[in-house]
Amino acid sequence: MYKDITHRFPGFEKFITFGTYYPVNSGISDNLSKSLLDFKNGDENTIQKWGTYVKSLIVASNHLNINNKGNLVRALGHNQLRSSTSDSLGRLEKLLGENSVSKLLSKSRATESLKSLGKNQRTQELNDVYLFSKLNNPKTNNAEINFIIFDDIITTGTTIKAIAAAIKKSFPNAKLYGFTLLETYDSYSETVLDNNGVYNRIFHQTTNPSNDIEDELLDSDEIMDAYMQYSRGDDYSEEDEDLPF
Repeated sequence: MYKDITHRFPGFEKFITFGTYYPVNSGISDNLSKSLLDFKNGDENTIQKWGTYVKSLIVASNHLNINNKGNLVRALGHNQLRSSTSDSLGRLEKLLGENSVSKLLSKSRATESLKSLGKNQRTQELNDVYLFSKLNNPKTNNAEINFIIFDDIITTGTTIKAIAAAIKKSFPNAKLYGFTLLETYDSYSETVLDNNGVYNRIFHQTTNPSNDIEDELLDSDEIMDAYMQYSRGDDYSEEDEDLPF
């Protein structure tokens, strides 16, 4: 179960999300949203469960439709200059078992927490902050390499786009793919994923997640109406030398 949101990321081959995040102050009680907070807080069981689910869809079933291998690039926190394998995203990356090239990604400085910034402010804050190292082989740098950029949550998508721009500077012919665990609820969106179904698949394994399909949508007007009454703002949350081709 996933939602294709490639239209939000020009230049990407495909970008998907697995659910919708409802902020605590929305008044909506949602287990999948709570699991994201547990994920961010480093709960090992939650990270393991999410890792199994994401791996089944991204790696085993290839719902990103990638030819050949994909090279993982995780987003960095606002106070991180380089990737870590000990935080939640780093541990998820290890569980996915794919090729990681996150060590090529860095930031020139620590940035402000994005959750308090509007869309334009976020763009300005991340402008030319992300860097992605080239390799010593010009032929490799110009090859059509697959990169999978991922984060735990997106609101405006500014972080993902900033990382994509940095990759394209060093690898101009790169093919970009991506995913996020959840996307912040958008009342203007035509589709909302069934969070209960996703939660059961992740934490109760009621079905084989590798058989999940795109856009299995929430059919309950009650939760939609409840959230439409919530005063929505633009921003709720943060968001080896050679590549292993």
